[in-house]
Amino acid sequence: MGSQSFRSEQRITHRHLAPYACRTRYARGLKDPESEKRLDDRALKALLEGGSGWRREGNALTKTYIFKGFKAAMAFANRVAEAANAANHHPDIHIEGYRNVRMVLTTHSAGGITDADVELAARIDRTERAGTPSAAS
Repeated sequence: MGSQSFRSEQRITHRHLAPYACRTRYARGLKDPESEKRLDDRALKALLEGGSGWRREGNALTKTYIFKGFKAAMAFANRVAEAANAANHHPDIHIEGYRNVRMVLTTHSAGGITDADVELAARIDRTERAGTPSAAS
């Protein structure tokens, strides 16, 4: 009887997980980063020459933001975390020193930089401008 109840719990769990995944990704109209294609070098070059301060390091986009202090840096990192979660694409966020925040964007499943990274970079820049810190690349 114990193994029977385990099986029924397993079926219930499996039955409920798939619809939840669909609601979180697709019902909100978000792109699935796993389906993204890598940007070609020409498109990437145009982005990097646009003066945004983002740089290419291997298969990633990076940018460092400098703040007046630790609290401002952490507040920015938390705002970026919220924006990234809403975009369903999550950067590596590095707090360096006590006031530097370095962002690293890449789509691991595509093995490089995709449109999702470029879109999130623009969103992070808008988040930074809303908080008015000084940024350095």
